[in-house]
Amino acid sequence: MANKKITDLTELTAAATDDYLEIVDTSANTSKKISYGNLIDANAGTWQSYTPSLSWSLGTTDPTSATFDYAKYTQIGKMVTVQIILTVVRGSGDRLYATIGLPINSSVLGLAGTGVEDLTSALRQPFNVSSYAYNAVTAYLPSAMSRDGSMRLTFTYPIA
Repeated sequence: MANKKITDLTELTAAATDDYLEIVDTSANTSKKISYGNLIDANAGTWQSYTPSLSWSLGTTDPTSATFDYAKYTQIGKMVTVQIILTVVRGSGDRLYATIGLPINSSVLGLAGTGVEDLTSALRQPFNVSSYAYNAVTAYLPSAMSRDGSMRLTFTYPIA
């Protein structure tokens, strides 16, 4: 192989985690091998479930119940994307903010995302998602809950 160009080699179209690549270790000034599995995070882009914490604020009464129907995240490099579906039974609840725990702490405050809810009307209403802590996001409902319904959130944030 010493006399072959890389372009002359047969192409491998799907690498297994135990396949090797050549890499130059600049700190040792030498070539080494690295497995594809050590180079690429095998879980990158894989959706993983988690159980978020939930608290309510502003207004006077929490909803009767709130159930996470879907709470998943995926991490690619230093970025995490979260998707959540939360079903709420209002009861006499009138809260304006839902604070939801993150699967991995954020490295910044002020992350932004989007969501929709039908807790205030039969039509889906957009709302803002932002963070005031490194371990949670806050969803702001445009007006106090007036009916049972659901909240759907999507947001992406950096981690350390």
